[in-house]
Amino acid sequence: MEDFVHLHCHSEYSLLDGMSTPEDIARISSTNGQTAAAITDHGSMGGVLKFQNACEKYNIKPLFGIEAYFVPDINNDQMDKKAERFHLILLAKNNSGLSKLYEAGRIAWSDNFYYKPRIDFALLSTLVDNDIVALSGCRASAIAKALERGDDDRATQLTEKFIDIFNDDFY
Repeated sequence: MEDFVHLHCHSEYSLLDGMSTPEDIARISSTNGQTAAAITDHGSMGGVLKFQNACEKYNIKPLFGIEAYFVPDINNDQMDKKAERFHLILLAKNNSGLSKLYEAGRIAWSDNFYYKPRIDFALLSTLVDNDIVALSGCRASAIAKALERGDDDRATQLTEKFIDIFNDDFY
């Protein structure tokens, strides 16, 4: 199973969603013969240092990321204030990417916070330069929600916009 890597893992740093410690994720990945694992907590990169240390201990390559709360445009966020924002997985490809994720998280928490730390297309555009991989997310992604509503045109628009930003690094 060494050619398989979990790219969407929540730890105890994902409030009400993850129970595993960063060390659990590294240990279990190692036990299962995997060579790498990602940590992508909801709106937080709080477990990165513990995850890095655990991965070193278990000889696992750490992949650092975040499951961001995405809205297309912060200034026009029309969602109900209590509605869940869309999910978007962002993974650092290198140290520059990690720095960009930390900065995006800082902005999301300090400038864009509205019930959740939000990231939009404008902020995502500042992350590019071949340092970040974006995954369309889970069933809570903007694309998945558009498809669930039967809005194929909106799903296509969103996909094209993500591809414009991330090029070949959008999956």
